[in-house]
Amino acid sequence: MSASMTVDQAKASVQQLERVCSIRPTVDNLVRLSTCYFILGDLEAAIPLIETAFQKDPHNPIVATNMALIWKDFGDHEGAHRVFEMAYKELDPEDKFIMLGYSESLLRKGLWEEAWPIYDKARSTKEETAMLAEIPMHVKEWKGLPSIPKKLAVLDEGGVGDSITYSRYLPELTRLGIEWVYLAFPELRGFYERASWCGPGRMVVEGVNMRVTHWTTTQSLP
Repeated sequence: MSASMTVDQAKASVQQLERVCSIRPTVDNLVRLSTCYFILGDLEAAIPLIETAFQKDPHNPIVATNMALIWKDFGDHEGAHRVFEMAYKELDPEDKFIMLGYSESLLRKGLWEEAWPIYDKARSTKEETAMLAEIPMHVKEWKGLPSIPKKLAVLDEGGVGDSITYSRYLPELTRLGIEWVYLAFPELRGFYERASWCGPGRMVVEGVNMRVTHWTTTQSLP
């Protein structure tokens, strides 16, 4: 959700917010209470509140994205997509949260070519990965074809499932004639050393001078 809240905070706040909303059903109060219900798993209670907030303030990007997320979890993916699309195109196209929500809804519809540039631009984890890997400032991010890097470092990004899923694109680098090395998560290094599409000769670790000209992450490869 756009408004962060833990389960314990939601449990502690829900009764008070119910009383507040019965007296002052402002947009902010309705959003807070719907967020409590959402976090506690009561989507049927959350939906009418966030829809009322949206009717009161249809130009509020936080309200719109929260409503889209609640609809998505309720199973209304088409409705969620329409709201994410409206928020992206009409409210705040530079908001990273909106960009992620809209691009993920496009991915769900199979619109990869439209979705991926938005998704790739929105992820802050890409730059954080490069910082954790201590990639020097003079090493440039590879943004894909048609340019071909002289030597490319591919960095693991995301969770274990993300790492394994997107590693299937590594052989495409070889097919394109790109010289590349792979900085995998330590926990998965043994797996990739045995994997036919990677192997021990590709593996590098933090602190090693990789002598690369460019970097990218596994999630950027598609």
